[in-house]
Amino acid sequence: MIIVIALLAVSIAGCNDRKTDESRPVVIPAQAAETAKTADAPAAPVAEQKAEKTVEEIDLKTKDGVSIKGTYYKGTTSKGAVLLHMLGSDRSSWKGFAQDLQGKGYHVVAIDFRGHGDSQGDWRDFKESEFEERNDFIDMENDVEAAAAFIKKNAAWPKTIIGASIGANIALRYAGNTPEVEKVVLISPGLSYKGVRTSEAAMTYRGQVLMVGSSGDAPYVEANEKLNRRFVGKHRTFEYSGNGHGTDLFRLESGLSARITGWLDG
Repeated sequence: MIIVIALLAVSIAGCNDRKTDESRPVVIPAQAAETAKTADAPAAPVAEQKAEKTVEEIDLKTKDGVSIKGTYYKGTTSKGAVLLHMLGSDRSSWKGFAQDLQGKGYHVVAIDFRGHGDSQGDWRDFKESEFEERNDFIDMENDVEAAAAFIKKNAAWPKTIIGASIGANIALRYAGNTPEVEKVVLISPGLSYKGVRTSEAAMTYRGQVLMVGSSGDAPYVEANEKLNRRFVGKHRTFEYSGNGHGTDLFRLESGLSARITGWLDG
């Protein structure tokens, strides 16, 4: 009888223990709870905030009082570059290449020339003349100066100027007057676009020059032949077949961006 009572007591105690375990709440450690909350939170806004910090729209004022709009791609080194678009185009034509330069650490400013895009004026109203003091297109050099000053304030002096078509002509002229510029990239330059001539600047500029163009682009072919005989510093040419012109070559030649950045890093 005593043995039976003892067994019953043990059995009842075991049942009470199981009830207690099953009703006990599950406690998540503080660190695990925080991790769970973080996993549920969307990550996209954080990525967007980072992108906003590295690319921004900027407003510039030239020394002759013209309002210029630009896009600044913030870099991670002391290297800087200014990008100059074709006639009738705007800074958006450089977007992919600007991002490639930024990926190499460059601080980059792509501007809308005066009379283009979101900048002040309309280039179709500009006066065009072989007399430079009467040529409104020549004044676009002031736009480059404003962009260079912005980069200098945020990083080091921009030692690279890259232009396409008339932007290439302006790039070479600006570099010829600015000893700090070490390299210029001229994509589809001409001897004269809208009266913006390059022959004199080619003899003045002492830095390195890369010319890029296509064999079917007559203004470039003429410029390539004559300017190469005038350059004082080191110069090289990347020439493609076909009729591509200016920044359109980035779309037609998939490896162009890598070739240019490779030359710049060389």
